[in-house]
Amino acid sequence: QPLSLAARDAIEDLLMDFMSALSMTQHQQVLEAFSRLDLISQGSQCPKLFQLRCLISLLSARHVVLRAATGSGKTLAMILPLLLSPNKIAITVTPLKLLQRDHVHEFEQYGILSITINHDTPHDQTLWSRVSAGAFCNLLVIPEQFFPEGGHIPHLALLLKDLNFVKRIGFFFIDEAHFIIMAGEPKAGEKLA
Repeated sequence: QPLSLAARDAIEDLLMDFMSALSMTQHQQVLEAFSRLDLISQGSQCPKLFQLRCLISLLSARHVVLRAATGSGKTLAMILPLLLSPNKIAITVTPLKLLQRDHVHEFEQYGILSITINHDTPHDQTLWSRVSAGAFCNLLVIPEQFFPEGGHIPHLALLLKDLNFVKRIGFFFIDEAHFIIMAGEPKAGEKLA
């Protein structure tokens, strides 16, 4: 697929130091990221340098901590590795339900089928069978879904004991990490039972 003029210009603008330091595999991954994003966005988006650095690190199974301003493209830094790894699942810990819903919409704009997993997620066996089978590429999860709560073990916590499911997990993202410390705490207007 030929790249748009904007994508070609963006590749040329990348620091030569960055591109020259990449292995052949990493170079191909960068080009693939440009190509997929260019196609999906119809030429309106190109990855930024920090997103490409994150991509290369994540695809090399290295940990990444990304701190950036609101609206700078952190979500796209999570989307890119999923675009290049269609057989992998991401678990994205997102402590706020509103942010979960926003992320589902954003990820799905890039063709990444996503689902929110929180207290409102149905206990429907068909749905959980689909989750287990890898029908969703991105699971947007609140932190409480990893631990027993009120004598109940959440479906996700049980699913993480299934080695076939766990083998498909390629990425574990934490969004809005500064909220994680408050996981399980009552929110405004809530009371602990």
